[in-house]
Amino acid sequence: MRFEDQKDIECVLAAQDGEKRAFSEIVKRHHKAVRAYLLVRLNNVHDSEDLAQEVFLTAYRQIARFDTTRQMGPWLRGIAFNLLRNFYSKKKAVAVGGNNELESIIQAEIEHHHKDNREAEHFSALMECVEELQKEDREMVENRYMHQQTIHELCEAFHKKHSAVTMRLHRLRQLLIACAEGKLSHSRFVK
Repeated sequence: MRFEDQKDIECVLAAQDGEKRAFSEIVKRHHKAVRAYLLVRLNNVHDSEDLAQEVFLTAYRQIARFDTTRQMGPWLRGIAFNLLRNFYSKKKAVAVGGNNELESIIQAEIEHHHKDNREAEHFSALMECVEELQKEDREMVENRYMHQQTIHELCEAFHKKHSAVTMRLHRLRQLLIACAEGKLSHSRFVK
């Protein structure tokens, strides 16, 4: 177990015993990562900050149920993901174009909500393209978008600098979008 994980466990146990300062430490340790997770998906600083506060309010209410055998970061991102989904449904945001469309398709598959054949077709084309990537690129895409790893976690896992990871992800998104669009347009001509 890493030192950071042990520190989280100590804070959680203390927070479960009612120590408010311990929960404040959890917020300090994870606020940047949660806010970044939301900002990348919202592209709006104010909304991401509001939702980040909501994440920690929800976590505070549910801290008694936190399983200390699990890591704090993924649990908080799970809360953020659910709040983000609720936010989008309230705002009725529609993802269009480029990177947002790619994330929308991947998230739809994760939630198993194939609303129509067209979305399933898009996801199928996208997954074919992901499978065609070289091993390291495929792992990076899967870890980021399917397993919701942070950029920091990817940097550690792939032993790369932050700028290298973000640039690589940007290029991979562009490549996947072009590949999926090519497969979709080809399948329309074949039919």
